[in-house]
This record gives sequence, structure tokens and C-alpha cells, in this order.
Amino acid sequence: MPLWDEQKVRGIIYVDNTHEPNVFNESDLDLLTAVANQIAIALVKEELNEQVRKEAVIRSNLEKYNSKEVVNQIIKQIEAGGHVAIEMKETTATALFADLKDFTPLCERLRPQEVAELLSTYFDHMAQVIFAHKGMINKYVGDAILAVFGAFSSGTGAENATRAAVGMLKALDRLKEQDPRFRDFNVRIGVNTGVMVCGNIGPLERIEYTVLGDPVNVASRLQALADPNTVLIGEDTFNCLLYTSDAADELDGVDLGGR
Repeated sequence: MPLWDEQKVRGIIYVDNTHEPNVFNESDLDLLTAVANQIAIALVKEELNEQVRKEAVIRSNLEKYNSKEVVNQIIKQIEAGGHVAIEMKETTATALFADLKDFTPLCERLRPQEVAELLSTYFDHMAQVIFAHKGMINKYVGDAILAVFGAFSSGTGAENATRAAVGMLKALDRLKEQDPRFRDFNVRIGVNTGVMVCGNIGPLERIEYTVLGDPVNVASRLQALADPNTVLIGEDTFNCLLYTSDAADELDGVDLGGR
């Protein structure tokens, strides 16, 4: 008897009696058919439950580093292809590197638990700004943040990254006003645009989005050259902004020393 759910055969039930011939009748066949149908339905239900569980795990991991818009696009691609469809590829995107200046001496004056709490609060505020501008957080490195824009989202990566950088400075100013513990927090931000390798690595349960390439390294160097609480952008980012309607607003208060 096939385990058939009207879509496909999922298995077979085989019943035999080696002691007596012709022991099964039509009633036995009807009973076996009913049992097989129930098993097939149970298998479908279990597959759906597993799919929901796996999607919940994937979504939970992705939402730690990506905006909801990006997460939804990744989930759709996974559902369409049965695997993570974002393969490693070359694309033009914008990297944002933000690092706290003189954070190590600050850590020496605080208990580890206090440092962890401050960083968690700071990262939460910065992540909200990055996600609001369609960015992905590639990784946290100590007190630094590496985010990428335009690799897998709509809109202009350079414009979104610059908006996010300016927004991060404003968010930090508000945080300082609300909580005196952040008065010594000073961030330097570098933004750079170029061709980089982007894509997902790792199993579905632990997806990591990776960006590689010289534009990312340049963003890090621009950050190191920036003055505290300023944004330093690269030449390609600057040129991209010139072609956007809101370029003047985005360049207001942004250090253009990198062009």
C-alpha cells in the first residue's frame, strides 16, 4: 500500500502472512488504505513543522545582522531554491566601518559586565540605524562594526550608507544626552564604495554574510583617518552621491577628505 498524499508517494506499507494463504480480504485492504493515508498526512504535517522550525531558526539568525526587508528576500530565495540562493559573487556595494576611539582605556576603568552592557546598548542603537537604511551588519569586531549596503537590497548603497553614517552620529549624540555613561564614546566612521565579493557561507542554522575585497579594507583605513565623531567617505562614494537627488543633504557635515 503506497503512502500517498495526493502529491507524491512517500513510502510503502507491505503486509504479509507467511503461515496462512488468502487471509486478507477487502475489509483488510480498506483498513490498510486508511492507515496509509493517515501516515502520509502525518508525514506531510511533520515536514511542514520542520520547515517552520527551520525557517524560525534561520530568520532568528538573520535578523541579528540584517534588516527585515533583507531577511524576507533571503527567506523567499531559500523557499524558491531549497537552499541559500545568495552565492558568493562580485557586486558593487558600499562598506561602512565604524570604530570607537580610545575604547580600550575606557574598558580598563570599568568592570567587564559594565563594558558588555554599554557595548550592547551602543550596538543596539547603531544597528537600528543601519537596518533603517537597508544595511547588513557583516560583523562586530570588538567595539567596531562592519556593515554593507547595496549588495542585496534595493536603493543606492552609497546613499544609504552615507545616510546611515550620519544617522549613527546623531544616534550617538542622543545616547550621550540620555545616558551620561556614554559621554566618552566617540566614533569614527569610514564609508567606501567599490566592487567586492559578497555572499553567504555556513549552514542554514548559522548563516553568515561575508564581504571581501579592497573596498572593505579602504573603508577601514578611512575610519582610522577620520576625526572623532565624523564620517570620512571614499572618492567612489562621493561620486555616487553626486548623482542622487539628496546628495547635498547627505554631504552636509560629512568629511570629504577621502576623495
